[in-house]
Amino acid sequence: MNKIITLSLTAILVTLALIVSAPLTSAQTPTTEPAETTTTESDQSTRCNIAQARLNTRITQVDKAKVTQAATYTTLQGKLAKLVASAETSGYDTAELLAAQTAVKAKVEVYTQKATAYANILMSTKNLSCGESSGAFASSLVNARAALTETRTAALDARTTFKEKAIPALKAYATWLQTQTEEEK
Repeated sequence: MNKIITLSLTAILVTLALIVSAPLTSAQTPTTEPAETTTTESDQSTRCNIAQARLNTRITQVDKAKVTQAATYTTLQGKLAKLVASAETSGYDTAELLAAQTAVKAKVEVYTQKATAYANILMSTKNLSCGESSGAFASSLVNARAALTETRTAALDARTTFKEKAIPALKAYATWLQTQTEEEK
């Protein structure tokens, strides 16, 4: 009797093992396509949320930088204007200082225009829907990168113009003031 029970249990275990290890037929195979689509949509949604968060952070940074740069340039232009007025009252030939002041002012205006254009492109990109705009979001980001490059170039031009034109003109004025002070003694 033990042999019959052992053989029966062995047969049952073999049958169960075959059932468990047997591949599923096409009728039994669960469809995985909706799960993949959901995962893909979820991944895309996650990426879009990350991109939107980065874009919002970048817009905030750009706004702060614009304010800071504008304040810096306004301060520099104000000081330069005061020095030009002081030079005029001292009797100094202000042609070089005025030329430097005009050149710096022009470069600062170009920078301001470029920075505003960059900020506007970022804001328009923010208004686009990341996953549903069929490439408009990505092309807008490409345009924003190009505008950022132009903005950085304009900022560099403004700094370079100040260094190359205003500082030498101010040094010449300082030297002239020094000689005038020494002559008066």
